[in-house]
Amino acid sequence: MMFFCENDIGQIISPFLTMEISTVHLAFLKANFSDSTVGIHLGLFVISFFLFRLILCPYLWWGIVRVLFFSEESQTATDCLPLNFQYYWLLIGLTFNLLNGFWGVKIILKVLRKVRGSETMKEGNSLKES
Repeated sequence: MMFFCENDIGQIISPFLTMEISTVHLAFLKANFSDSTVGIHLGLFVISFFLFRLILCPYLWWGIVRVLFFSEESQTATDCLPLNFQYYWLLIGLTFNLLNGFWGVKIILKVLRKVRGSETMKEGNSLKES
């Protein structure tokens, strides 16, 4: 990250940092709270996941891809970067966006199970069932 900030292109790391905003609410799901508090944090997690990981981050990523591949300023904007950086950026961005889409579907299915009552609010919120 220091490389990008030092070369005055810190906007490259912003999609990765904004993706972590939803992680705060995910951590609260594992805490020992009441069902209503867990439900609130589940809702905040779902909203922040979809807002940041499925809407904002792909938008920011696509803006950088447009500059790297389609802009007339592409050469001056990438002078300090390795020659193959744009292809790595495209591949890494596609991978993360597809992975976030996959997890988005899994989250929707989990929320539907909790809303329908086939799973309690606190059930299945940790990696290790106790």
